[in-house]
This record gives sequence, structure tokens and C-alpha cells, in this order.
Amino acid sequence: MDTVHAGAPALRLELEEDVASLVFDRPGSRANFLSHAGLEALDNLLAEVGRLAGEGRVRALVLRSARPGVFVAGVDLDELRSVRDAAEGAAHARRGQAVLRRLEQLAVPTFAAVDGACLGAGAELALACSYRLASASPRTRIGLPEVRLGLVPALGGTVRLPRLIGVRDALGLIVTGSSVDAREAERLGLVDAVLPADDFAAAVRRFVAERLRRGRQRTGARRGVARRLVEDTAPGRRVVFARMRRELARAGAGSPAARRALEVVADGLALPLDRAFEREAEALGELLASHEARGLLHAFALRQAARGEDAAEAAAGIQRAAVLGAGRTGTGVAYLLAAAGIPVRLRETRHAALLAGLERLRALFREGVRQGRLPAAEAEERVPAVVGTLGFGGFGTVDVVLEAVPYDEERRRAVLREAEEHVRSGCLLVTTGAAARVSRVQAGCARPEQVVGMCFAAPVAWGSLVEVARGDATSHAAAAAATELARRLGRTPLPVRDSPGFLVGRLQLRLVDEALRLVEEGAAAERVDGAMTAFGMAMGPLCLADELGITRVARLSRFLAAELGERMRPTPLLAALAGRGRGRGAEEFALFRHARDGTARLSPEAAEALRGVARPGGADFATAEMRSRMLLALVNEAAHALEEGVVATAAEVDLATLLALGFPAAEGGLLFYADRLGIAAVHAGLEELARRCGGRFRPAPLVQRLAREGRAFHEAAETASAPAEAVLLDMPADG
Repeated sequence: MDTVHAGAPALRLELEEDVASLVFDRPGSRANFLSHAGLEALDNLLAEVGRLAGEGRVRALVLRSARPGVFVAGVDLDELRSVRDAAEGAAHARRGQAVLRRLEQLAVPTFAAVDGACLGAGAELALACSYRLASASPRTRIGLPEVRLGLVPALGGTVRLPRLIGVRDALGLIVTGSSVDAREAERLGLVDAVLPADDFAAAVRRFVAERLRRGRQRTGARRGVARRLVEDTAPGRRVVFARMRRELARAGAGSPAARRALEVVADGLALPLDRAFEREAEALGELLASHEARGLLHAFALRQAARGEDAAEAAAGIQRAAVLGAGRTGTGVAYLLAAAGIPVRLRETRHAALLAGLERLRALFREGVRQGRLPAAEAEERVPAVVGTLGFGGFGTVDVVLEAVPYDEERRRAVLREAEEHVRSGCLLVTTGAAARVSRVQAGCARPEQVVGMCFAAPVAWGSLVEVARGDATSHAAAAAATELARRLGRTPLPVRDSPGFLVGRLQLRLVDEALRLVEEGAAAERVDGAMTAFGMAMGPLCLADELGITRVARLSRFLAAELGERMRPTPLLAALAGRGRGRGAEEFALFRHARDGTARLSPEAAEALRGVARPGGADFATAEMRSRMLLALVNEAAHALEEGVVATAAEVDLATLLALGFPAAEGGLLFYADRLGIAAVHAGLEELARRCGGRFRPAPLVQRLAREGRAFHEAAETASAPAEAVLLDMPADG
């Protein structure tokens, strides 16, 4: 095999007898993607293939990847994020379309050999080929996830896919942004053959040789007469599109991108090809200029930048673990460890508490199976990996001990110190509480350099973020081990300074407190939560309080008030609610009761507590006013934390709010949203709220300084930038 031309470091043209191969092989990256430079290189190499075909030296072209587990996984997101207006975005799409149309119009048959992720622009590249071949590898996924980034496929995906597999199935992929495995792709007619993964290259060569011998074969979906009457006629298509619009509305998934994708597919089928491609390019340009797409692209880049190395390679030295405490946090941590294949000893001091914790753990495994996070067979294997104990038997073999006791620093220190006597000298010691300073916990330990903080975002079993905090004595090796352990557990680690509440605890407390103050002033609890869920938050602040546990929220509030001062002083309503929680047990008491239809109503216990504290006949707040108070409270506290160095950048604040607070991805994160509002507007809003509501809204020094200087939270040097490999590879597999 000869390399006859190299168009770019990431792309080369090889020739073996009369079959040419375009090989995607981005050096130093786990993925291939299409950038501006890559598209130009591809165009040049396609011209070379055309020349060789005209001379009779090439009879077929194969597109394949040299990267394991990935074909082409999307486009360069940094280039998309740099687009500033609709015209530039449309021009970007037109150039890519022209290159792929050159591929489509080659005089020789073309074959996309898909082994691994084939997403976004990669799928559009495959659609422009004569044939698509997929490996049977479980890593093979094909899809167009652009709507999840607020965009539409724009290199011909909305034009070619409906014509290949039919409008109904095409909409199922395009409008939802979902992807399919190789077998499902074959059923849909998206690929022409599924070939063995362990012999894929040879199987591709055989397929190509057979097609060259037999001539062109029909591709795409095999549709019956009834389906063609629906999908290939104007009246039938109107029915299909109307049904999809209703489904989007019912599912609440009618984002601007999803609605626009539906329009583009509908128009594209009714228009000549040239105009259909132009419609697609125009739509991409308009969406790229929208704040939704900018927010989603920013959020995606943050996640990719934080992803780090593959979890399977991380924290390999941790083979066994122990968890101290079988409450909600302890059982959540034990679940994560066991689900990751790490045997766990779960210790409690009381038999009844241990039994309750083990039952809670089994419920987590059942829920994990129900949610599709764990196969049922795997869950059955993992449950026995957690062994309950009332003592310290077997602790000498563990590599990490995590305390998860719901107590103050003194108690946490005592618990770790006791465990330290039973473990080997190199064992990592972890404290998990936000209402504790790591430096003060480690001060009483014999090996303080081994003590590190890991604060798991709630709910612990499902949350995505882990804050990792070094105490004064924590070694670099211990902090690195904790970071890699978080990755092995499938969580995103966020380095934070050892400070009261870290970052997430402070933001959660400030949000919950402001929500309770609105209720105290007369706002209906359901409306307070509704104001934030309508904004796009994953859950309202009062539901968040239930998730955290009222007793835990009250404990954290007392700690933060003592450490940070008056602005963290909790509302009296919180103390009243916490008193109810202590009376009934923290596991039982909740602000809301949830009905089967998903609606939530204030619980009788919470209503009783409100009667003694809330202002009778209080204010009737507008939704916008409630939302503004809660969001500005969050922004102001984030500014305090940022200036104090709790995290290093505004991008890290955004990441934490996206992953731990359920901030809407379309807004890009808390401070990305604040920058869009404008710092002058944020400052003015806080000043007005400080005048009306008190000193807790006094603008943080950072807000005041940025307002004076006319600057934003995100400076160019600190905004997270997606690394080259941060493409669509890690987009969730389906919707």
C-alpha cells in the first residue's frame, strides 16, 4: 500500500492496487473531526482521486479511520464557537456542503467504513458515500446530535438522510439528536452491511471487491407501498410532520433547534436539491447566532475540557474501599464504588442503621437498573461487592476510606482518626462533608498528608460533579488520587480551595435560602419552584432542599453563617422546617409530596411550619421578580467565591452550576448567563435588591469592579476552550 498524497497531518490518501483509501488519523488525539483545514485537505484529496479515476488507476474509494473506536466524531467546536453572525455560519456550511457534494459526485463508488463513533459531520460524510459499512463493535454509533447543541445538521444531513431511510425514521434521528448502533442502523437502511469487528478491514475489502464485480446495488431503506404512499407524497408528508410537531410539543422538546430542524427537513423534501442545501446552510447560520446555541456550545466545551483521561485508566491503584456511615451520602458513595467494580466495606456503629443502609443500597441498584445505568446482570454481580460491618475487620486491605458521617468537623476528625489505626500507611483518607474544612479535619490525623476532601453533588448516586479539596497538609499525590477516583466513578472532578461549603454548597444554600425567604414573604412554594423550572433548571430550589435533606441544609447554613458572616444567616423558616425534620426523622420529612402525574404539592408538615413563620397575606410576586431574586443571589455568591479563589475561573463556576445545580445548558452556565445579561445590569439589579431586601444582596467586590471597568466575568484567557478532541464523540448516545 502506498501513501500517494497527504492532504494534512490528520488525513492521507493511500492506494492499494485500484482501490484508494482516505484515512482519517488525527495525531495526538483520541478522535477525528472535520475542521476548516480538514475540509480543504479533503477537497484537495478528492480532486486527486477524481484525477486518478479519470486515468483508470482508481476504481473505488474507501473512507476509514486509523483511530480506534472512532470514524469521524463531528466538527471542530472551537471553530463553530468563533462564528459571530448568521452570514459567516451559513458560509461555513456552504463550504462543507460543496466538499461533500464533490465526494458524492465522484465517478467511482465510495465506501464509508465506520468502526466506532460516526456522529454529526462524520455521519454526514458517510451519507455522501455510495455505501456505508459498519463494524459490529459496541462502540459503533451513528447519529446527528446537532440539535442538542442548538444547531441543525448542515453538511447535507437534513437533505440526504430522509431520502435514504424515509422521512419518518430520519426525523426520529435528526429532531431528537439520537444515535443508533450498527444493527439498528442496518435495520433502518442507514448502513448497507454490518461486518465483524475483529476482521473489519478485511471484510471491507471483500465487500468492495464484490461490489466492483457485481456493479452498483440499491442502498437505503426497503419501504413497502403503504409507507411510500405516506412518505413520498405531499399529503402523507404533511401528516408525518404534523404528528412530529405534536410529539415535540407533548414531550416539551420543542427547542428552537428541534423546531427548525423539522422545518428544514420539510422544506428540503419539497425543494430542488440546490435550494434544499441552501435552506440547511441558512438555518445553521441563524441558529449559530442564537444565544441558545452559544450557551449549549459553551456548556459542551466545559464538559469536554473537564473530562480528562478515560475513566477505565484512572485510579487503577484503588482496588478496595471502605465507607464510614450508611446514611444517604454513605450509601450513595458505596453504590458508586461498587458500580465501578470496587469492593466496599460499609461500616456503621448500630445494627439497625447498617440494615437500613444496606436496604437503601439495594434500592439504589434497582433504580440504577430501571434508569438504564446498569445492566440487570451486572447489578446482581455488584450488590454482593458491598459488605456491611460494625467493626474494622478487613480494613487493612483497603486503598481508600471515605467518611460520610452527618456530623461536625470534630466528629468527622474522630471517625477518620479511628479508621486510620486500622488501615495501611498509604491508604487515602477522604472526608465528604461540605460543612467541614479539610484542614481542620486532617489536623487530628496521624497522616494528614493522606487526607483529602471529596464533596459529591446530590443526589450522590446520580450527580455528575465531585469537588476535590486539598487541606493545608494534603499531598499532591493524595489530591491526584482523589481526582482520578472521581473520574473512575464516572464523575467530573472540580478542584476547589478548602473553604466553607466549597463552591456548590455555598451556591445551593444561597439559592435555597432565597427561595425560602420568598415563601416566608408570602409567595406560594409551588410558584417559587415553578419560576426556576420554567427558566430551565432541572429542579426547583425547594425540591433541591428536599433532595439534600432539610436537616443537612440547616446544618450547612449554620456552618456557613459562622464562617462567612451575615449574608449567609439563614431565614427563620429554615430553622422551623429543620425542627419538624428532627421530630420525624430527616429521611421522612419533605417540603413537597409528589403525585404520580409529576405535580408537587406542599406537604402538610411544611404547611404547618409555614403557618407559624410566613407572613399572612404576603406579597403576590411576579414570576420574573422571584426568578430575578434567586438568580442574582446565585450570581453574587458565585462572584464572592470566585474572588476568594474557591475556584480559579468563571468557566469552573459555569461547569459546577451545570452539573450540580441543574442550570439550563442552553444558558451556558451561571456566569455565562450573567455576562449575557451584562455586568452593568447585574450590578444595578443587586443594588436595587440590596435597597429593598437587605445587605445579603450588596454587590460582591468583584461585581463592583467589573461594572466600573466595563468587563465581563469571562475573560478570553480564562474561558474554557474545547480542546481539539472535544467534538461530538461524548454526546449522549440517545435522547
